[in-house]
Order: sequence, then structure tokens, then C-alpha cells
Amino acid sequence: MAKQDRKYVGAPMSKFDVIRWVVASDLILITLILDQVSKWYVLEYVFKPIHRLPRYEDFFDWIGREGVQLPPATTPIIDGFFNLTMVWNQGVSFGMMNDMFTGPQVLIALACVISLIFAYILLKSKSIIESIGCALVIGGALGNVIDRVRYGAVADFFDFYYEDFHFPAFNVADSAITVGIALILIYGLFMNKEKLPKSVA
Repeated sequence: MAKQDRKYVGAPMSKFDVIRWVVASDLILITLILDQVSKWYVLEYVFKPIHRLPRYEDFFDWIGREGVQLPPATTPIIDGFFNLTMVWNQGVSFGMMNDMFTGPQVLIALACVISLIFAYILLKSKSIIESIGCALVIGGALGNVIDRVRYGAVADFFDFYYEDFHFPAFNVADSAITVGIALILIYGLFMNKEKLPKSVA
């Protein structure tokens, strides 16, 4: 029995698991890069010129420096619908619980714990949909962690609105987390045959 267990533990990954891990790993990296590049471009090329501040034209020079929070500013993109608005979020995604935390340390620790939980789910998953969802959540959470370490808050700037109603400002990382959670819920509720009633599955 012990020999069988050792053989099982040492067994190579299936082709599907290799593909799933490659897709998930690449997606975490792509999400992280897209989030940070978008923040670099918007902060340096949209908001800094408004305040007549010198900008970092090189992304790697920018990412390696301690961040300084820029003052509030708004640039209209689509009149009556979409602005780029500089918002510093000290809460969770979409500005929720923004006044609840006095420092970034708690949310940095929380984001790291959440990333580890979703990494464990990713490790155990047998679904490409669930794996993509976990990868998006991990990539988005790590993107916002970088902001909290550099700025003490998360840079949000996508501002969709209609008349006087403004949806909470968000960024690429928040979008990735939202889509990732949605995919995980869709898989768990409607696609996971192991958890569906036999009459449905």
C-alpha cells in the first residue's frame, strides 16, 4: 500500500493539469502587468500633467520608486458617461469600507491571505473555468497590494456615471477580481457536476 501511495504522489501531471497551470500562471502575470501599466500610464500621463508635475516616462523606473499620492483630478473621456477621476481608496474594492481602516497593513495582510486561499483552490481545482477565476482574483489582489505598499492606498480612476449617479471608481485589478469571483460562482453553482443534484447533473 505504501508503494502505491508513493507511486501516486510521484505521478506526473496530466496534460490537462499542465495546460490549466500554464493558463492560470500566465493570467496572473498578465493581470498584474495590465493593472500596473494602466496605473503608470494614467497617473503619469493623464493626472501629472494636470498638476504640472514631472513624470516618469519609463515604467520600470516608476514601479521601483516609492509612490506619492496625487491630488484629486478629473478628465472627461465620454461626456455624460465616463471620466478618469483620481481617487485614493483606503478600503477594499470599489471604495467599500473606505473609512474603516487607518493604515494599509491590515488590508495588505488580508489580501495576501485571500491570495493564498485562492491559490489553494487553484491547486485543487479540476476546472479550467474555476482556475481562470482564481487566477484573476490572485492577479487583481496582488496588483492592489503593490499600490498599498507603494502609496498606502489603491489608485482608482475609472469613473462611470449617469447624471448625478457615479459608480464607485475602480481599476483593472478590481475588474479582474470581480470577473474572477463571478466565474468561480458560476462554476460552483451551475457547472460543478460533483455538487449538482443528480437530477440536474
